[in-house]
Amino acid sequence: MKDGGYAVAVTLGDNSNYAITTKAGALTITPASLEAGSIAVQDQTKTYDGTTATDSTQYAVTLSNQLTAPKWTADDFDLSGISSQNVGSYAVTLSAKGVADLQAANSNYKVSAADVTGGHQVISKAPITITAPTLTKVYDGKAYSGTDDVATVTGLPTNGAALNYSLTDLSQAVNVKDGGYGITVTLGDNSNYAVTTADGSLTINPMKPQLDSSSMRFTRRITVILLTTQRFIRLESKVAS
Repeated sequence: MKDGGYAVAVTLGDNSNYAITTKAGALTITPASLEAGSIAVQDQTKTYDGTTATDSTQYAVTLSNQLTAPKWTADDFDLSGISSQNVGSYAVTLSAKGVADLQAANSNYKVSAADVTGGHQVISKAPITITAPTLTKVYDGKAYSGTDDVATVTGLPTNGAALNYSLTDLSQAVNVKDGGYGITVTLGDNSNYAVTTADGSLTINPMKPQLDSSSMRFTRRITVILLTTQRFIRLESKVAS
């Protein structure tokens, strides 16, 4: 297409019998309309990180063969549809500037916002692993009170939402038990995460018996008495013989 169209002039040959007046004409080529699907913004995927941040220049725009792409910039994309940082699918399309830039690069075609098929910013779940602790203690007749009864979490984004989970209650785990006590992770609502859990355990080992000093003295007295008695019996036996 050419601004002002193309002039169509009359070129005269030998016309000696005529007084000829000529008037130029014109050829005007109007921009062609685009077929549906000629312009499409492709989806972009990111893993949930707790922010709405996205790189506009990473959106790909698919054009039909007859169209030429301008040099896309961040301002060419309308990201107003990204209304949340949570997992989901959010609308992305060309901005008014993006449409204008595309029109400028393709003067033979009529480009409008209606010709653009929008894409999406797809936020997928972040993978998280929660590992329950493996604990040990010696039997003392009391429930476990260590400060290390906490899970190990890997993969949690710096700006991500807090995880919703709990560990097995150990308040009744007092006695020695074959196989120990299982510690499991119970999940709550964690819609932004794909959570994998790993069980832990609490092992209570038997307490070794301990004698206090008074018991040891009492034991020694009994031993002395027994030894003395045995000597007396042996001596009495020899006198009798």
